[in-house]
Amino acid sequence: MGKKNKNESQMDNNFYLSGSDSSEVSDEQKFKRFDIICSQAIEEDFTKAFSDYKIRCYTEAPEVRGTGYSTPKLGTDVWPQLNVLFTLFCQKEDAKKVKHILKTIRKQYPNEGIACYMSKAKEL
Repeated sequence: MGKKNKNESQMDNNFYLSGSDSSEVSDEQKFKRFDIICSQAIEEDFTKAFSDYKIRCYTEAPEVRGTGYSTPKLGTDVWPQLNVLFTLFCQKEDAKKVKHILKTIRKQYPNEGIACYMSKAKEL
């Protein structure tokens, strides 16, 4: 298989495709990774906001158990609720949108534990 040209190495939304030479990654193609953990009770608020802000690429793990700084979400008789985990990889402009979504939903639900971790990411 030959080396991919620049157009073949990008999707229409500028996400870098797997299998390409990582040395071709420009500054614009570097990603921010967001891991958002929240109660299943507000899952739809996030998915609606992602849709409204045209955040198209994310992964959702719908039944996540854990404890943090709010009520435990363990899916048991004692602690029946569960969390959801969203993982997103996006570029600078979409990262701003994700931060805005997070800030808005945290204001809307101040007593819900909404954890978010952001880091730099680069696909290899």
